Amino acid sequence: MSKSTEELAAIMLSVYFANPNLKHLNPEIAAKTFKKLCDELEKVKTQDNS
Repeated sequence: MSKSTEELAAIMLSVYFANPNLKHLNPEIAAKTFKKLCDELEKVKTQDNS
């Protein structure tokens, strides 16, 4: 069973946020990054389906 775009993006961000060197989390940047990851993952899914 494949994961949704949002699930994949959340997994990718969770790995990034788990980095102990990350001192401050800006929610606005996190949201923009999540959206960008979703957009890029959708592009890859579209290419894979064609």
